Amino acid sequence: MAAAKPISPPNTPNRADPLILYCLMRTDLASMTPGKGVAQGMHAANRLVRQIERGPKPGLMELLREWENEAQDFGTVLTVDAGRIETIRRLVELADQMPLLAAGIVHDPTYPLVDGKVVHHIPLDTCGYIFGRKSLAGLFTREFPLLWPNSL
Repeated sequence: MAAAKPISPPNTPNRADPLILYCLMRTDLASMTPGKGVAQGMHAANRLVRQIERGPKPGLMELLREWENEAQDFGTVLTVDAGRIETIRRLVELADQMPLLAAGIVHDPTYPLVDGKVVHHIPLDTCGYIFGRKSLAGLFTREFPLLWPNSL
């Protein structure tokens, strides 16, 4: 009699094809400092969770729970230099058509723009995100380099 295969508990991370949240950061804004970039990336992660919790795409909630179980309630995030917002919008639009991907644009209604001694708060699309298995989501991001702290 053959030994039974061990059964993985639900939402166990798939190490062969991990789930990744790709943050597609704009690098065409002189005002996008490293601190603002981190904040916008946090907005992307929060928006992803809300999108999946409210969204109609079947299967994404299970992927979100698996991603959260990779560590202590968070998963892998890679921030890439996606350049201009037009590029980000195009990628997000294409990725969002895929059934097992979540994608979106982060719109900051009060993005701080410093002009001399005056700070203006303007509405601005700051970054995008694509979430899913690396084998699929990575197809949309592979041409972009990882964003390093001195890149912003």
